[in-house]
This record gives sequence, structure tokens and C-alpha cells, in this order.
Amino acid sequence: AVAATMLGAASAACPNVNFVDSFTSLPEHPVVPNTTLPQGMTPTASPGNPITQNHWSETAQLLRPTFKNMTDPNPAQTACPHTQSGLLNWHNPATWGGAVPVASADVTIPSNSKVLVSSCSVSASDVFGKIVIPQGSELIFADAAISFAATGFVVDGALRLGSQTCRLRNRISITLHGSRGAQTLPADPWVKGIHVN
Repeated sequence: AVAATMLGAASAACPNVNFVDSFTSLPEHPVVPNTTLPQGMTPTASPGNPITQNHWSETAQLLRPTFKNMTDPNPAQTACPHTQSGLLNWHNPATWGGAVPVASADVTIPSNSKVLVSSCSVSASDVFGKIVIPQGSELIFADAAISFAATGFVVDGALRLGSQTCRLRNRISITLHGSRGAQTLPADPWVKGIHVN
């Protein structure tokens, strides 16, 4: 009862669903910088797929979703992971045993729990260290405009952003930070990546 009360109170201040049509700002074609690639490994633009150059990091933006093969571009959402009961809010200190994770910290999702990241859970300027999702645990993103940054993820449990019956309507940005030059090879598979075991 206590957890349900906390979730209800937090949801009023930090909605799990807050639709904003943010897809209009996504590119129509893949955008891949080339200045950090080794000599001879420069990608070439193909007709209709422009390349962004002179960028400081290994960054790629995915395609804007297309709806041409769908009968309904805005289907009803059912069985959404972010609306299920029993979720623990990332921004609630009780989820973490007293203190919400701070920027640059490595974060392990509590055992056998489902933690919800909402629009007010993290600041867009926060960059966390390694995010570990243990077996039996889940990290779930709400259907809201969210920017989440970390150096990498280790997923033994589940990382959920919508589902087959719950297509999200908001832009969720997950940015992976780090420098290839700063890594000792062979690098851990989670470094600047999402490693699923």
C-alpha cells in the first residue's frame, strides 16, 4: 500500500505519459559523422543519405520512423510496461534505500524490482556511469520526452521502452558517453554500448 501511494503521488507530479510530437525533428536519413574514424574508414554518402562531418564524437542518429506500411500510424496502446502496477520511481529515494543516484555514479537497479524513468527522473545534463540491470529486474522508460545518458549498460534483466502492443509516442534519447581512445583494448562490452547477457 505504501509503494502504491508513493507511485500515485509521484505520478501526479511526474506523468508517465506526456505525449509531445517530437518525431518531426528526427532526420529522414541516417546521420553519421566521420571525423573520428581512422584514415581509410571514412563512410561515403549515398544518394539520399547525407553524412554529417566535422563532429567531435562517434554519434549516429537513427532514421525517423516511417508509417507508410502501417494501417494505423497511431495505434492504441495496450499492456504498456510503464503503466503497470508495482513500479518504483527512479526519482524516489526509497527506491535506492535512501539516496537517488547522482551523475557520474555507477548504478545497479535493485534486485527483483521494476524501476521507472519518467520525465522528471533525471536531468538531461546528468551522465551516469555504468547502468547494471540484474536478472529479475527491469529498467522501464515512461512515454514522455526523456534524455538519459550513461557510459554504458549491462542488461541481465530487461530494458523496456514500450512493447509490441504499446508503441511509444514520445522521443526518448539514450546517449552513450565515452571515448574510444580512452579505452584499453579489448574493451568491456558495455563500454559506450548496451550489452545484453
